Amino acid sequence: MENETVEPTETRTTTVAPTITDSETVAPTPAVVATTADTRITAGPLTESIDRDGCSVTRLCAAEPSTCDPSTSSSCFFYSAKQKTGGEFAFELSGQSTGYIGLTLSTDDTLGGNDITYICAADGSTVVLITATLNNGVLKETQSGMSDGKGRIDGDTIQCSFCATLEQQSSRRKRRSTSGYNYSTGFQTGTYDTSSGELGTPTTKIKTNIVDLSNSNSIITSTTVAPTTMFTTEATTIADNVTVAPTVAGNVTVAATTPAVVAATALTSVTAAPLTVGDGK
Repeated sequence: MENETVEPTETRTTTVAPTITDSETVAPTPAVVATTADTRITAGPLTESIDRDGCSVTRLCAAEPSTCDPSTSSSCFFYSAKQKTGGEFAFELSGQSTGYIGLTLSTDDTLGGNDITYICAADGSTVVLITATLNNGVLKETQSGMSDGKGRIDGDTIQCSFCATLEQQSSRRKRRSTSGYNYSTGFQTGTYDTSSGELGTPTTKIKTNIVDLSNSNSIITSTTVAPTTMFTTEATTIADNVTVAPTVAGNVTVAATTPAVVAATALTSVTAAPLTVGDGK
């Protein structure tokens, strides 16, 4: 057998240079911050006046005076609520104010415990829709909860319509619990600064008991908050240095430096007691 010589195999090592990948720093995306623009919506035009059609039939209504018609009366505070689908409701508001009108919804009998308030404010010839919370007499704007807003201004009358979504609330009736859209309501008016956007302290024109807004036949017990009348007559100096001082509750206090007959300043407002006519017995 012949011997065979095998040539050694040459192994070559190839060194591969590492690939350098350029690092790219990606800037974080800034968070979207809600601004005041998200709390206000300019309403579209409301072409027809709000009226009482469908009250107690297809929608729940409350008014002061109780039977006033906002389409014909120049002194009428009115709102209506109509359930559309689920928790979505259509609201209509009408009232006299040079600032704003609004509707506060509370889950209890007391208004002002961080309660949602839907506001229609007069800004020139347009209506601005504002969502706020009412807490201890102070309105604080929040993320808008109003949609499909329309509005109109006629003199000092503001009218608006909009949609809002409500949550169901539980209530106890005759020893059983029921669920519904149960809220006490308050119709509000107040001042509105178009330059700063500041909402003035609300004045309640209508206050109702807790009612189911989805039931057009809900029994409403309305309490009207009467405005407080204050006499603000400035001090008046008459002859002989006799000064008639203004009073807080309407009574005239006279502080005289010399004896004299004093002509008291006439009161600007006097409330007369009702005159009861008997049968002569």
